Order: sequence, then structure tokens, then C-alpha cells
Amino acid sequence: MKARTSEFITYIRSKVGSAYLWGGQGETLFGLTRKLAKQTGQSNANTEKMIAYMVQQGVRDMEFFDCSGLAVSFLLAAGAIGGDMTADGIYRNCKKIKRQEVRPGDMVFLLNASGKATHIGYVVDWGITVHALNQSRGVIEEALDFRKWVYGRPEFCLDYDLGEKTDISSLKAGDRLTLGQATKGYNTAAQALSASKPAVTYPAGEYYVYKVYGGAVNITRSKGKAGAWIVL
Repeated sequence: MKARTSEFITYIRSKVGSAYLWGGQGETLFGLTRKLAKQTGQSNANTEKMIAYMVQQGVRDMEFFDCSGLAVSFLLAAGAIGGDMTADGIYRNCKKIKRQEVRPGDMVFLLNASGKATHIGYVVDWGITVHALNQSRGVIEEALDFRKWVYGRPEFCLDYDLGEKTDISSLKAGDRLTLGQATKGYNTAAQALSASKPAVTYPAGEYYVYKVYGGAVNITRSKGKAGAWIVL
């Protein structure tokens, strides 16, 4: 049974701010404390007193994830996969796509020299990813940058149930493009994808395509001359 992409994205985004732990799939600080206390022979009563003291001192409970555990925790609970999966296991099962095809619900991977996926992130909005980065930063949300990502669509476990955006994969320089409404323009493709620092607002009307890159389009009133970047 496949899981709904909208529910997957909601879950992934809800884990931003969690801590990083290699192998983590949602274990909690207090849960791990209880496990350790049990292993050392502490009584349940004394363990709960210890946790109460931690809370009194301002310690908050939190979850732990590694990069693949962030997805696997949801997919296992939803019955969308039958067992644990690594980043590389997920990568091998994904449909390979190009950057300009990336949409919310897709996944991004970093590969080593042998072609094995060593890191995975999750596209939660147009140009925005969430990933469990490392022990210093935990689970973060950030703009999809231009590192050497490869891109995958997890059709094996997710049903895409989100609204579509305009398909720009067939656009090329010199094509005419009509905007049906006022649209914000940005100085760079990365800023357009992350909706960061708009530089101009294009009114509705007809424009020329200057360039297409990474899911963003540079449009202009003057054919052959660079304009600003937009996301359709």
C-alpha cells in the first residue's frame, strides 16, 4: 500500500529541529534514557524521578533521526515499505528524474565515487528540502542548492496527491510564455526556487523565455536579453 505524498510531506516537515543520530528512526531522548536506566537496573520509579528532574532543569524531549530514518519511520508506519531501507536502498527503488522535473514529494541524493547513495533529502515544497544533515545541525529545512544532487521519484511507496505546477521541461530559449497573473521575479534561479528576496514583480502578459534552469525560468520582455527568474 502506497502512502499519500501530502501526508509524507507534513510528517517530514514536522520533524524539523529534531536531533541527528546515526540509525535513528524517531527514538526519543527520554525513551533512550528509560532504556539505558533499565539496562543499568534502575527501578521505573527512580527513572521517572530522573526524567522529572531533567524536565525541571529545562531539558526537553526530542526525536532522533538519520537521513534515511526520517522517511523510513513514516513509510514503515504507513505500511508503504516492508522493512528497513538505507538511503541507497531508497535510491535504487526510485524513478530517476532530471532536476527540472523535481516536484514536492521527490527525493534528492548524494552519491559516492562508486555510485552508492550516501545521503538523502526530501523535497517538501518547490525548491525546498528537508534532511537530517549531521550531529551539529540535526534535521533542517533549506533551499534546494546546486550541489551534485541526483534526483528520484519514489513511486514505489508514495502516491502523488498534490496539485501540479506548470511543466517547464519543454520550454527553451526564445519561446513565448504568457503569465496569467502578477508573478514575483528573482535575481537568481536559487532565489526563485526558495522564494527568497524578490527583485521585481512581473505583471500579467506575454514574455520570452531567456533560460530554463533547475525548475526556474528566466523571462524577459526583450527576446535574447536576460530578465528575472520565476517559478511557475
